[in-house]
Amino acid sequence: RQFDDLEDLLPTVIEYGEQIAGFNPMELAVLTHNLGYLKQKKKDYAEAEALYRKTIDILGAEGNNSKTETLSKVVLADFNSLMQATGRENEKIDVIPVRGQK
Repeated sequence: RQFDDLEDLLPTVIEYGEQIAGFNPMELAVLTHNLGYLKQKKKDYAEAEALYRKTIDILGAEGNNSKTETLSKVVLADFNSLMQATGRENEKIDVIPVRGQK
């Protein structure tokens, strides 16, 4: 029940975070990842993937640094487990692509 409540609340919190100037992008990334994780646990794979990709985009905009390192590892592990669960192992990624780099 608590996970259902959290799953209902997180989209609103994320939406407000996106609208508030100066909202910490790392906090937004954590919230977005957590919602993706809940969706993956409920086997809502398409929604989980969209949220993980959004998290990856936020982290990519922040660049590789000590702030992003721990969260990046968790997001990569969860994204790759989703790719495995959906039979798309070839789409796994090893690093968060940093915006502006190839």
